[in-house]
Amino acid sequence: MKIHGGRDHPNGWRNYFADCPVVRLNGNRVDHVVEADDVKGYVIVELRDARGRPVVDDAGKAIATRRRDGTVKIAGRRMRASQLTGRRTGPCNT
Repeated sequence: MKIHGGRDHPNGWRNYFADCPVVRLNGNRVDHVVEADDVKGYVIVELRDARGRPVVDDAGKAIATRRRDGTVKIAGRRMRASQLTGRRTGPCNT
């Protein structure tokens, strides 16, 4: 399964999960996930500085990201997209 953090992305986690899913890479929880694919075995995460703030890319226009490869597990309370209609959910930044 491939999930994305974008609210309107076709693979957005809100289309599959009732709450923020937990993503693990090689058994360790991964936070600030932009995209995860447990079939291809990768996660893309936002880079954070020592104070936990997002790092801006060299162009200064977007948050910098890094791809990390390994064994990916995505877990959470699954729901059908029709059950999520009108549901207000916030970002998964923990």
